[in-house]
Amino acid sequence: MATKISTTSCCRLEGKLFTGVRLERIFERSSDAQSDASYHVPSGQSLKEEIARAYRIASNAYFQFKRAFDHPSYSNEVKREATRQFARTFFSAALGYNQPRTVEQIEVAEGHSSNRHVVTFPVAMLLDQTTDATEARMASSTNITPLSGNDGQRVSSIIPLTVVYAALDGKTGQRSTLDSILDACAITDSAKPKKVGRRSPFALTQELLNMSADYLWGLAFNGFSVRLLRDVMSFARPSFVEFDLEAIFEGDNQAEFSHLYLLLHSSRAHVDAISGLNVWEEWLKLCAQEGIPAREQLSKSMQEAMECLGTGFLRAKGTGNDALRAKIARHELSAQDYNHQLMRLMYRFLFVFCLEERGIIHTRFTAETLKQKATALQAQDLKDQLARERSAETMVEPAYALPDEGEDHGLNLDPGIWLPDQANNLTVGGGVLLETLYPRN
Repeated sequence: MATKISTTSCCRLEGKLFTGVRLERIFERSSDAQSDASYHVPSGQSLKEEIARAYRIASNAYFQFKRAFDHPSYSNEVKREATRQFARTFFSAALGYNQPRTVEQIEVAEGHSSNRHVVTFPVAMLLDQTTDATEARMASSTNITPLSGNDGQRVSSIIPLTVVYAALDGKTGQRSTLDSILDACAITDSAKPKKVGRRSPFALTQELLNMSADYLWGLAFNGFSVRLLRDVMSFARPSFVEFDLEAIFEGDNQAEFSHLYLLLHSSRAHVDAISGLNVWEEWLKLCAQEGIPAREQLSKSMQEAMECLGTGFLRAKGTGNDALRAKIARHELSAQDYNHQLMRLMYRFLFVFCLEERGIIHTRFTAETLKQKATALQAQDLKDQLARERSAETMVEPAYALPDEGEDHGLNLDPGIWLPDQANNLTVGGGVLLETLYPRN
C-alpha cells in the first residue's frame, strides 16, 4: 500500500525503500548528512536560498514543457523532446547534477560464455556524478575495500534516468503514467530477437537495476512525476519514492519542492571516496537500525502473548485441553512442539488481524467492543473476573467471516499455519483471550 507522508503531501512512498519516519526526518532536515555544506551550498548562501533558486528554475522549466505538451499542433516527437529538455534542466540546473548524458540504450550481458546474450534497455539518459576522488579510489590498490552498498553490491555514481513522453491514450484520452506499459519502454533480448517485452517506465528502470551490476540507484521521469528507486532482490512489491511534479508546480507549492530537493539533490547520489557509500545508502542503514527496536518489541509482545495463551490452555477445562494435558504428561508433546503450536496460533491471529485492517473480512464483534471489554477487565480485580469468565469458556476460533467465494484479494495463503492438527480444539477463558489481545499496561 502506498503511503503519503502527510495529508497534503505530493510525495508517495511505496514499499520499503525508506521508512516513513526517516523520510519525515529528511524533510525536516533532522537526518544525517543534511548540513548546508553537504548540499554543496556556495559560500555566502543558505540552503533555503538555494532551494528557492532551484524552485524558480524548475517551475519555469515545467511550464515551458507543459505549454509544449498541451499545444494541439505539436507532434509527439516535439513533445518527446520537450520532456527531455525539461529533464535536462530539472536535474542539472535545479538539482545540481552534471549535464545528463544522452544514450539511446543500455546493454546488459547475461548468461555464461556458452549461452551469453544481451538485453537492451531503452534508457534515455545517464546522470554521471563520478568525481576524480572516486575514480582514483576505484583505481587504487586492491587492498582498499571496494565501493559497495548495504547488500554488498557496488555503489555507482552513475544513475540511469528513464525519460519518457507521457503520451495520451487514444481510447481514454488519459495521460500515461510511470506505471503504464509503453512501446517506448520495450526491452529486447538477443536470445529472443523476435520477442519484444514492453514495460512501464518504472518496470524498465527497476529491471535494469536488478539485472546490471553497474547501477544501484535509478530515476524514472515523464515530466509530471519523478521516481527514485533502487536495485531490489524481489519483485513481490514495488519500492520507490515518487514526487508529483504537476501538483507541486501547478499548486505553486515550494514547501513540497523543498522535500523533493532534500531527497533528490545531486549530493545524495555522490559516492564518498572514503566510506564507499552515497547518502541514500547511509540513510538506508539508518532505516534498518530504526527497524530493530520495533522487531524486538514485536518479539517481546509475541512471547508474552504465547505465555498467556499457553498457560490458559493448560488451566482451562475442555475435551481438547484434557487431551493436551494428557499428551504433555505422557511426554507425547514436548515443550518445544507445544511452543511451535502456540506460535502458529499467534500467526493465525496476526494474519486475521491484517485482513481485518484491509477490510477484507469482518467480525461479529467490533474492535471497539473488544477494547471496551478489555478495559472493563482491567478496571476490576483480574482474578475474580477471570473466575467468572471460566464458566463461559471460549473456543479459540476467530469469529470472522471471509468474503464471498470468488472474490480475489491477491492473498497468498500459507497452508502450514492452518493445518488441522495445529492448536486443534483448544478452549481458553475469555478473560485470558482478552488479556492476550489487549494486555494491561
